[in-house]
Amino acid sequence: MIGSDYLISAHPNKPILQTWSLDRSDQLQTKHICSGKVSALAVTPDGTHCIAGIHEKIFIWQTCTGDLLAILSLHFQSITCLRFSDDSCHFVSASRDGQVIAWDLNATVTPRLTGGTPDPLHVWSHHTSDITDLYVGLGGLNGRVISCSLDQTCRVFELDSGEQLLEAVLDSALTAVVADAAESNVFAGGLTGAIYQVALYSAEPCSQAGIAFTGHSARVTCLSVSIDGQLLLSGSEDRTARIWDIPSKQCIQVLQHKGGVTNAFIAPTPVQLQSLRESTEPLLPLAKFKSSVDAEGKGGVVPVNLATTLKMLTADAKESVGTERRLYEQMLVAVADKDQEDKGAEMMEDLQKEVARLKQVNHQLYDFAMNSVMSRQQDGGEQQ
Repeated sequence: MIGSDYLISAHPNKPILQTWSLDRSDQLQTKHICSGKVSALAVTPDGTHCIAGIHEKIFIWQTCTGDLLAILSLHFQSITCLRFSDDSCHFVSASRDGQVIAWDLNATVTPRLTGGTPDPLHVWSHHTSDITDLYVGLGGLNGRVISCSLDQTCRVFELDSGEQLLEAVLDSALTAVVADAAESNVFAGGLTGAIYQVALYSAEPCSQAGIAFTGHSARVTCLSVSIDGQLLLSGSEDRTARIWDIPSKQCIQVLQHKGGVTNAFIAPTPVQLQSLRESTEPLLPLAKFKSSVDAEGKGGVVPVNLATTLKMLTADAKESVGTERRLYEQMLVAVADKDQEDKGAEMMEDLQKEVARLKQVNHQLYDFAMNSVMSRQQDGGEQQ
């Protein structure tokens, strides 16, 4: 999605990007011609930039002007996945060459003005086969990056330091990965249709994680977790999307499609799709994407519809926008409470052991003191 105004997708067989307005009164489709077939696509959470993987190159556009800001060429094979951080400042790319590369968005678009070459934040080359999916957690630069690959491994990296935090080796080639908002569980879909659940804070080794969700009969293409961590959405080449209850690991709904599911995600209902809302203009325009970089960096004026902005800032809109944050905060509180409960139980057990030890030491000191007093009395009696 581009902000809360547009939906964007890449054609699977043609060099075309397609966008649709989410406004109920305007369902027109816009096509953007690219230099090649798009294999990966991502948009910043604030909707200001769009990046696409075309062959082994990454194209970066500004959505409101359509300017092509930069073309990055650091991968050696086709781009397979692109993901932005939640603060829209960084993005991560993955490729069939087995590399995961973290980028600073600002650093990649400014060299076109200075003539320099942008350097990535980190280059991770731990995987030995095609990387199929990425997940970037909350927290901006302090977030975590999770990757999965056909080499049957799932790896967790720290975006800031670049350190690898975890490697989980599972039983099949992996094709999709996601984590819950608290990042306590990682879900990985496989080539055979199996979905694994890896508990990051479990005492058991991650390599012992077994199949948690069974139902798909073909490759899992995408995974998404609800903000409260209770529901898992999975899409597959078996022409179905399934909704799972995570605690019970039961499939509660099957959504049939006419073809293989290529992408699916859980998102709050956009304000534009609320039934009682009046039709309004988008906050920012969406221009046609250009095919060449503007070397001089000349940009036009971008009109911002302030009237639309004011209309959207109603009580209902604020309620809709705040729901996701409140659910996330409640979930973190619940996780923290559970952690505190577990820590409290461990602390109580340790305290009980310490009390028992002190009682034993106290008893020994009492016996020693009594024996000393009795010995002195006996010695005094003998001397008299």
